[in-house]
Amino acid sequence: VTALDTSNNSVVGIWVDGADSAMSSMDKVAQSVGAYFGFDAIGVLRMCLFTAPTGSAALEININNIISIEHERTNDTDKGIPAWRVNLTYQKNYNIQDTDLASAVTAARRSILSVGALTKSDEDIAIKTQYTLAPIIEKESLLVDATAAQTEATRLLNLYKVNRDLYTVSIALDLTSTLPDLNDVVNITMNRFGLNSGKLFKIIGIESDYSKNRATLTLWG
Repeated sequence: VTALDTSNNSVVGIWVDGADSAMSSMDKVAQSVGAYFGFDAIGVLRMCLFTAPTGSAALEININNIISIEHERTNDTDKGIPAWRVNLTYQKNYNIQDTDLASAVTAARRSILSVGALTKSDEDIAIKTQYTLAPIIEKESLLVDATAAQTEATRLLNLYKVNRDLYTVSIALDLTSTLPDLNDVVNITMNRFGLNSGKLFKIIGIESDYSKNRATLTLWG
């Protein structure tokens, strides 16, 4: 919790009625700052800002431990094509009002009350030139501050304007070493898919089978 607050301490606001579950509310809060949450291998609830893979790899994947690998298309954007623009909503308005307002309400305040949310955007025209089918990402947030929303829109653009790869990899586990977990960074080196020099990925999915000493990892990067 402390690490996530350090990564992004922006204020969010949510109104919850009886129809909302705890999980759906947590999802909305996490998505507002680009975070994820879930239980780790030992059942502890973790949360973290989702970022591109960087730094040192917690696991090396190569000919010595790889069993199979499949290259898939990411669902980050339409058909996995890098995005050229991000539109992010903020200051969600749960009670739209465009009539019956007191005369003292200013025109600026009236314009805010008449819409469901405000929007901050960031774009990179060069991406649209490079990828003619580059999409626009539309994201909703519960952020309440305009500056925080602009910062998050820029962060999302930098994350998704890059061509990303998604792999499903089955590996043999070395039970004498630290086992892989969600959000760990791994490095794949192999003579396929242009990975000859190695490339860093984040583990975004994991299915372990300790009876066979193997795991299937979903890797993004």
